[in-house]
Amino acid sequence: MKVIVEFFSSSPIENVVSILACQPDLVVFLGDAKRMKRQSHVYQRFLEETNNTQTKIEYRPIRIHELYEIVNVVESVVRDYPGCHFDLTGGDDLATTAMGIIYERYKENGIELHQYNINTGKAYDCDLDGMTHSSNLPTMTVRENIVLHGGMVVDSSLRDSGSYDWDLTEDFESDIYRMWDICKANCGLWNTQISMLNAMEAYDLSEDALAMKIAIEDFRQGYKQTGGSVNLKGVLPRLERIGVIITRASEFHYEIEFKNEQIKRCLMKAGTLRTSTEGTIPSLRKP
Repeated sequence: MKVIVEFFSSSPIENVVSILACQPDLVVFLGDAKRMKRQSHVYQRFLEETNNTQTKIEYRPIRIHELYEIVNVVESVVRDYPGCHFDLTGGDDLATTAMGIIYERYKENGIELHQYNINTGKAYDCDLDGMTHSSNLPTMTVRENIVLHGGMVVDSSLRDSGSYDWDLTEDFESDIYRMWDICKANCGLWNTQISMLNAMEAYDLSEDALAMKIAIEDFRQGYKQTGGSVNLKGVLPRLERIGVIITRASEFHYEIEFKNEQIKRCLMKAGTLRTSTEGTIPSLRKP
């Protein structure tokens, strides 16, 4: 059984870095009893959010300013779990001192010490046996990071204005790449055009959920009063060329038909395209 021992840190990522790296069977947290109790539900939710059904968590309280007690508690862990791995990523100076004492006493028991650089994901061997844990750390999603810090993503199933759960099909991902190419070429123009589309919704005469039809002069005058200027030649022709919208113009009306609901969501609120790319374009997935 792979057991990781962690000194409970105020930085959540330091507490879970070994869990992300190797999914141990058990993590033993050592730290202030009250703080660990307040946060215990957060780490259980994090395991569920990351679909980790293997790792169990155990909490053992210590008085973090009492070296003698830290040594005694760590000794009890070593006796209960011979060969356990100690992650020193979140440990303070006193914890590090305690681990030096423990390692000298129990190094023949097969215990191992390691530490992670959170920024690079590199694992450091702290017991000089030449062995380190995996440094292939998976990237956390925005949702997982929010859960780790005690938050919750309110999606559209819980509230109408909540976060939308994107269905990242192969076809939709391809559309996102092509829309992103248009957006990043001139982000200012993109935001202006998307804001215009959003304003059109108040003038929509169509009963089709995936289409809009507006009386162009009525919209032009109304939008002008809000400080906007109608521009149908910006990004709209480019969006039509990549097949995500179809436009029709007559003397009195302007119509837009969207490829599907997800495309419409991307094009009806400035900034939404960036949100939908978080799980799609690698360069946008970095924290």
